[in-house]
Amino acid sequence: MSTELIVVLVIIVVLIAVAAWLLSRRRGHSAARREAAVQEREQAAAAERAAERHRAEADERAAQARHARATAAEQEAEAERLKATAGDEAAAAAERRRTADTLHPDAPDPATPRDGAPDPDRTGPDVVADDQRRPGW
Repeated sequence: MSTELIVVLVIIVVLIAVAAWLLSRRRGHSAARREAAVQEREQAAAAERAAERHRAEADERAAQARHARATAAEQEAEAERLKATAGDEAAAAAERRRTADTLHPDAPDPATPRDGAPDPDRTGPDVVADDQRRPGW
């Protein structure tokens, strides 16, 4: 065999080896890309699930806040009704007192102590005993 033929055969073998090596790298890269794509999809699905959980939690907290605001509004309305009722009752009591004062002007007012009447706050047994223990009172 001639030397040129051997050189050509060696070059062909080297080219075939380089082509095989390039094909194997390409297949390896495509497999790695496929694996990376699968991992990307899995991560995206996990992120979507986490986002859905967070959205559900936010919706639940918003519902709780709306319920709390509604409850507070109901309590405020009830307080306003109680204030209005108390005002009406106070006005009715004042009207009854004026009517009673008009009908019986000589009757003493039960809300104020009468002159000369014993003061139960100063004549009780506890107060008397305390006064006896503290000279100078």
